Amino acid sequence: MTAGEIAVIGSGIGGLAAAIALRAKGLSVRVYEQAGSLSEIGAGVSLGANGMRVLDALGLGGPVRAVSSNLARICFHHWRTGAVDYQHPMGDWYEQRFGGPFLGIHRADFHRVLRSAFDSLVHLNHRCTGIRETTDGVQMLFADGSSTRRWSRGFTAPTPSATGEEPVGPARHDRRHFTAPLVMPEMIRRWAIANVTISGRLIRST
Repeated sequence: MTAGEIAVIGSGIGGLAAAIALRAKGLSVRVYEQAGSLSEIGAGVSLGANGMRVLDALGLGGPVRAVSSNLARICFHHWRTGAVDYQHPMGDWYEQRFGGPFLGIHRADFHRVLRSAFDSLVHLNHRCTGIRETTDGVQMLFADGSSTRRWSRGFTAPTPSATGEEPVGPARHDRRHFTAPLVMPEMIRRWAIANVTISGRLIRST
């Protein structure tokens, strides 16, 4: 990798979207991925008006709309009885209010659109094990013993303030941290369940 190139670690949705946006600005980008192949993983992804504006600016709005569904409404069901506790219109109401659609798309379909738009090689089997700052850039170390250097563009990244493992499981927050009144206080003990069909795939989220 030569000076003046930018490296993106990870070829997921975030990595590919960043690479496409950087390329659109005329920058040279290389993408490195630890997996040996790009496989279909994940479930549903929601794209709101702001996200679609970004995709439209990158020229990806059309391909994304072609493999997504415009959600008509969002329903919240009681966790035990299945009865509808609350529903909110989306569709035309959402688009008129926020200036863009609220779409549901399968993660694999979304990733395929991004991968098709990034026409350069994705370097597979490159698991990044460390990053070393140098005087003229950043050197990335990989599990196979290779390394590459990224152009730093003259800025210094702040020192991370968070350490440790990411918690897995249900999130619980003290009620005192919420300053606005809850619209439906009883909902804090209920799960929202949705069955959505997107591009022929049945997606169940809880």
